[in-house]
Parts: sequence; C-alpha cells; structure tokens
Amino acid sequence: MPTAAVNDTLPYRYPVVAPWEKSRIDDAQLTAADSAAYSAPYVSYTQGIEPTPRSERIANDSGVLVLLTATLLLVAFNFKHCYRLFKVLGQELVSVRRRNNVFDDTTTNETRVLIVLLLQLWVCEGLIGYTWLTREGYLIGGAQLLSVGMMVGVAMLFFIFQLMAYRVVGYVFTDHVGAVQWVKGYDASQAFLGITLLVPALVTLFYPMWLTPMLWLAFGLYVLARILFIIKGFRIFYENFGSLFYFILYLCALEITPVVLFVLGSMELSRYFPNPAF
Repeated sequence: MPTAAVNDTLPYRYPVVAPWEKSRIDDAQLTAADSAAYSAPYVSYTQGIEPTPRSERIANDSGVLVLLTATLLLVAFNFKHCYRLFKVLGQELVSVRRRNNVFDDTTTNETRVLIVLLLQLWVCEGLIGYTWLTREGYLIGGAQLLSVGMMVGVAMLFFIFQLMAYRVVGYVFTDHVGAVQWVKGYDASQAFLGITLLVPALVTLFYPMWLTPMLWLAFGLYVLARILFIIKGFRIFYENFGSLFYFILYLCALEITPVVLFVLGSMELSRYFPNPAF
C-alpha cells in the first residue's frame, strides 16, 4: 500500500487514502508514516461550528401566536361596527351631560365590539406583563402559552375588580346617572387603551431589543388613559372644596393602591408559573 506523500510547502497535510477506505484498514498494519498522515490536521472550515441551542423567544411559541391572531381576527370581523362605537366611546370618555340624545343608546353589536376590544386589552396587557417579568428574571422559558394565559387572566381580574369598585363608589357618592356615566367612562378609557397597547405589545413580541422603550410607551399610554378617566370622575364628583378630600382618598384607594398590588401580585404569582426563576 502506498504511503501518504507529504509536501512541506503546504500549510496542512492530507491523507492519500480515501476516507471511505479508511475503515477497511487494520490499525495494526499501519506504519508510522500512515498514522501521521491520518492524524494530520484538517482545514478548519471543513470541521464546522459547534452548535448552540436556539434562544427561546415568545414569538416562536405557536400557541401565543394563535392567541394573538384569534384576538386580531375577532377585532377585524367586528370592525364594521367600530366607527359608530368609537364616536360613542369618545363621548362617554369626556362627556358628563346628564341627558343623552335619543340616538345615543348602545346597540347589541356595539356591546359585542366593546367586549372584543376589552379582550384585546387583556391580551396586550398579558403579553407586555409577561415580557416584563421575563426581562426582570421572574420567568425563564418554559410553557409560554400557559404563562401568558395566566397573565391575561390576571389583567382580566384586575379590570373586573376595578369595575365593581367603581360601581360601588359611584352609587354611594353620587346618583344613578353619575354612577353610570363614571362606569361608562372607565369602559371607554380601557377600550381605547386596548387599541393603543396593540403597537407596544406587537413590538415587544417580535422585536425584543425594543422592549425597554415599548414598556415605557405602554406605561405612558396607561397613565394617559387613567388621567382622562380621572378628569371625568373629578367633573362628576366635585361639589365644593371639601369634596377634594374624598377625591384624594379615591385616588389612593382605587387608582394607586390597586396598581401597586397588581404589580406585586404578578411578581408573586410568577412563582407558580411554569419554570419560575426561583
């Protein structure tokens, strides 16, 4: 058998024996030159790159994408009723008129669209909350759909809690008309918030490098929606200078404390999410 020829002018040495014939040669029959030829280094680019595991991203989870797509389809299928609803919601967000027009009654279709917009709000808040908890280290990978679903449920419970609290406070401190106007203003502010939160939610989903500015944008939109709602509440409840004391108590009890408890509760609840970071 011919031995492998070595050319000292080349940076590497190549075995003469074909690779498919290498397994047929008994190691005991190889000479020192043959062994040196087989153990000669190969060109680096022929050896490839060590594989690394793909990083887990929420945008790669098919369940989360199905949830988001279903929500957007619900909004799209009911979009033909949105034009008049937006006009009604705009009036309910700022108006404190005691007597409505004859044509201001909300129809069944508009009620359905309002529920769809609120569902979009909860999904967007769930996605943003999940990405924030992941960035802060409270969540790592795992069943992302289940974790996002739990965050959506938390957002929905938070909305229902505040809605019931506003109903109770409205009927205690004002009449029926003022209470209904206040609650409708809350629904309108949250519906518009759900529409505006769609942009930061999608950006955080597909462009995680923009997570920090999108979180600040979502926080700013939430604060803006709350300010508009608080202004309407002030116009409904303000009677004299002494009523400011009760209004400040309302701000602390229903606008500040629940938000703080919601954030702390989400951080604590994340311990029970799949694959927590603790």
